[in-house]
Amino acid sequence: MATRREFLRSFPVEILERMREFMSYTFPQGDTEGAARAVEAKRRTAAIDVSRCLAWGGAGCQLCYLACHLRDKAIEMRDQKPVVAALFCDGCGMCVTACGTVNDLPAIRLEEEG
Repeated sequence: MATRREFLRSFPVEILERMREFMSYTFPQGDTEGAARAVEAKRRTAAIDVSRCLAWGGAGCQLCYLACHLRDKAIEMRDQKPVVAALFCDGCGMCVTACGTVNDLPAIRLEEEG
């Protein structure tokens, strides 16, 4: 199994730059629309389509896992494959954005709860 450092070194620089860009985003003070989107996001959880997931297909991708601020709770890596724990997922969507940097059609989507 590759270390996080080895994994990140194996990715093209442009993908890592896009990851840094969205991972550093914060809502500006007074951004009520952004806050409303965050509240709405809490009603959804991430779901992985294993047929489109690079890691589930044998590639060494961990972008969704690395993007998750609840890493090792909401998304865990098991046998080098991401697994979502819906109980801990807050529906922020960072994993979906991360997946979209390497997949034209992201393998992760947010689904409505219940």
